[in-house]
Amino acid sequence: MAFERGPVSLRVFSMPRAVPDDVIGRLAAHKAPPIEQAGAEPVYGWVTGRHLLDTDINDRTAQYGGYLRLALREARRKVPPTLLRAEVALEEIAQRAAQDQAPLNRQQRADLRREVGERLLSRMPPQLRALAWVHRPDQALLFSDALSVRHSDLLTQRLLPIFDFAPLPLTPDTAAREYFQTSPMDWDPTSYSPEMPDADMELQAGRDFITWLWFVGETLGELALPKGAPVNILVEGPLHFAFEGRGAHSMVLRNGQPVQSAEAKTALMGGKKLRGCRLTLGDSSLMVGAQVNADEFTFSGLSLPKPEDLHDAQAVFMERMGQIERFTQWFYGLFGAFCRLRNDRDAWGATVRNLHAWTADRIAAR
Repeated sequence: MAFERGPVSLRVFSMPRAVPDDVIGRLAAHKAPPIEQAGAEPVYGWVTGRHLLDTDINDRTAQYGGYLRLALREARRKVPPTLLRAEVALEEIAQRAAQDQAPLNRQQRADLRREVGERLLSRMPPQLRALAWVHRPDQALLFSDALSVRHSDLLTQRLLPIFDFAPLPLTPDTAAREYFQTSPMDWDPTSYSPEMPDADMELQAGRDFITWLWFVGETLGELALPKGAPVNILVEGPLHFAFEGRGAHSMVLRNGQPVQSAEAKTALMGGKKLRGCRLTLGDSSLMVGAQVNADEFTFSGLSLPKPEDLHDAQAVFMERMGQIERFTQWFYGLFGAFCRLRNDRDAWGATVRNLHAWTADRIAAR
């Protein structure tokens, strides 16, 4: 599934405590029903990480390389709209020809559409989708490809009866409170532009952080964390700028060299900050990049180096999970450094002055 091969998309969840000892039995008790039961409404249940039809959940199939690896499967049937319209039109023509009727009114057409839809539905093959998740029981994190808020909420709701608690999605606000005992709501809005007053800014902790990372990456190149080697930081396009103020609220710069463009400088000078970018983090042994959503702290297109000299699928999976864990440790470690800086009024004031200079002095290539 999502974590075994290719680029990875993920959201990180905090686990407030260990999963129950009988977690695999609980998952098995809520396994996905046969796909033949799928109807117009989605039917949910658990499957193993091997494939979407594997409902044989046990100690051997639910665990892989020391991780719990499962997925929440959705099964439903759906009639393609073009097929439904064609079948309704065909039925309407046949009825009028047989009974010499006038054109159907709105209610008659709605009834016909419902009848045809119900008849076609049972002939449609079930459509399957899944939200995959991975968790190592000796760690306090869960990784899932549930990127949207709706999918994240769906996954945590379904995990609640399994774990007896709901994993906490690590957004800017929840990560600040959970790991760094601070609330971004206590911070004052700050302008990174010398031309825009703080009073005109909106408080968006994730955007403030990612734009600050861009500044650190260009001025320092790396940042030392309390534990471990310094982390190299590189921000690249596409760059998604946003600011709910005057003028254009959002703009995306892609292709060419967006980080060095005149448009990027104009966006920063106008008070915009990064809502999204391509962020690469690493050290001397590993470099990992992903497209980051600053508002939700989700990662898409996470590119992982191909493990060398590993041919066993389980070993490759474990190596990839180790790379994902290192990237997220770096990311949230840097966010912790930002939170500590943000809470130090004097240090933050000096940083803002440097941010203003960085914005104003940017070389804007055309």
